[in-house]
Amino acid sequence: CPPACDQISQSQDVNMQAVIGKLRAGETPLFTEEAASFPYFRQLLARWKSLEVIDGQLYHKWEDSSGGFRMQWVVPSADVDKVLVQCHSSPTGGHFGFWKTLAKVRLTYFWPGMTNDVKVWCKTCEQCHRVKGPGKRLPAPLKQITVGGPFERMGLDILGPFPMSEKGNRFIMVAVDYFTKWPEAVALPNQEAHTVASALVEHVFSRNGVPWEIHTD
Repeated sequence: CPPACDQISQSQDVNMQAVIGKLRAGETPLFTEEAASFPYFRQLLARWKSLEVIDGQLYHKWEDSSGGFRMQWVVPSADVDKVLVQCHSSPTGGHFGFWKTLAKVRLTYFWPGMTNDVKVWCKTCEQCHRVKGPGKRLPAPLKQITVGGPFERMGLDILGPFPMSEKGNRFIMVAVDYFTKWPEAVALPNQEAHTVASALVEHVFSRNGVPWEIHTD
């Protein structure tokens, strides 16, 4: 039996027993029989030809990607969460992502809707969210900036620090006009606010005028 059989059992599940009884009798149930009373039984009907009883336990015959066959123990609907805890959330589960967790479950277990249940379980796992953090964030889309004339909008950036020059400067302030692409470069001893503001007024605004907008990060 699978590792979780000490915690879950098919013998207490009416759906499992109904299916096992039909298979042992060699009967193929009609959709209108037990299916009307037991929804889980109705879902198993779609897999009827793949179901087998081995040593009193219900198994599902599954063909893997290599073309081989594996017998999967059918999990009662009330015990699906216990299997998901074992295969994902327990210390031996590893809190892997959806595909690895699904592959681990498929090695031993089967139940109708298994793929979706594994996906929801991994997506809503609180411990995974705490440890792994949010998913990958997409960069903001680029957009075109339209300007109507020279020195209407300027881009500003500070480069450095560089090795100190003979005049004690370690940074370079670069200002570029968006319309004409005209660059201005000014050496600075530091990148403090008052130093940058003084350089803008003395070396840029005094010659080109004050722009309507300055874009900087």
